[in-house]
Amino acid sequence: KNIANALTKYDFVAGGLEGNRLNVSAPYRTAPFTGEKIKFMGFLPYVIWCNMGFTRKAFNSVKGFNENFCEGDDVDFSWRLQMNGYSIKDVPEALMHYRYRGSVSGMWTQTVGYDTTHVRLYKIFSQFGMPKSDTRKALRVYIKLLKKTPTLIFMTKLEQEEYLRELAAYWGRFKGSLRYRTLYL
Repeated sequence: KNIANALTKYDFVAGGLEGNRLNVSAPYRTAPFTGEKIKFMGFLPYVIWCNMGFTRKAFNSVKGFNENFCEGDDVDFSWRLQMNGYSIKDVPEALMHYRYRGSVSGMWTQTVGYDTTHVRLYKIFSQFGMPKSDTRKALRVYIKLLKKTPTLIFMTKLEQEEYLRELAAYWGRFKGSLRYRTLYL
């Protein structure tokens, strides 16, 4: 109801997300973010599909969804709307409790997929000013992760999950850089 009410005034809206209530036993994840305030990947904000609203006028202005995306299509859609002059309006009272993947393997698969797609997003949107990734910083992280690997069995469960989440993200970026022939580590 809150999203529908907001769409009477705005063309593109983001509801709020809460990630703790449904994820007490889920593997470590960074807090979900969406909406007008946080630039994603140093470029533009985006709205996650699960709590997004938009008018038909806005949808038609960007010719709808890019059906070639499996992941990251919400980012692509959000960015194209903003580049077409539509601003995101946050509607925090339209709160959704967001559930993470329930297993480490599920978290790994999803994270690798998302971060592989980040490279594709960079390949598309770099021409519009999306900044490069910091390759030197990324190489330092890859080295740190490799050095840390032998200590994995001595880590707490939370430390293992944090480590695997970061490793999945950087593995996805590496994989995406190869797949899309674009360096974005």
